[in-house]
Amino acid sequence: MPAAGWPEGFPAHWQPPADESQFRQRPRQEVRPRGRSRSPRRTRNEPAPERTLIVDFPSSKLGQLVGFKGITIQKVKDNAGVSVLHIDDHEKAKARSQSTIPVEMAGSEEQVMACQRILQDICNGDQTPVGHLTSLINIELAAVGKIMGNKGSTVKQLSEET
Repeated sequence: MPAAGWPEGFPAHWQPPADESQFRQRPRQEVRPRGRSRSPRRTRNEPAPERTLIVDFPSSKLGQLVGFKGITIQKVKDNAGVSVLHIDDHEKAKARSQSTIPVEMAGSEEQVMACQRILQDICNGDQTPVGHLTSLINIELAAVGKIMGNKGSTVKQLSEET
């Protein structure tokens, strides 16, 4: 049976101490910061993106914009300085059935304008703003096989070296 006035669950023989000095004082623990999340955190002084713009980009040029493993779109984002350059996965899946795909960008006015110029250049086939140089060389039809190499080995070697 519990002690008088104490809730159920306390042993019957337990009595509160006569004075509070008998309680053991634990040192107060400092509050540790939680682990950082992987999402970028804005500081309080950093302003929110000033402008968000969604532009229609030709679906036929989507591969040139994204690039191998997303390298090209990352370079566009870095060169323009925008905080967001995003193609929705759901919209990307519908790219074959649509003529255009929405591309979202956010940043300051100058950054968004620079990103638009780079996207326009990519639409026109010019990837020099992202560091890709393209040169067209006319070769004879008979030399194509030699340039390609066995199973494309020469072309792979050239692309790895440059």
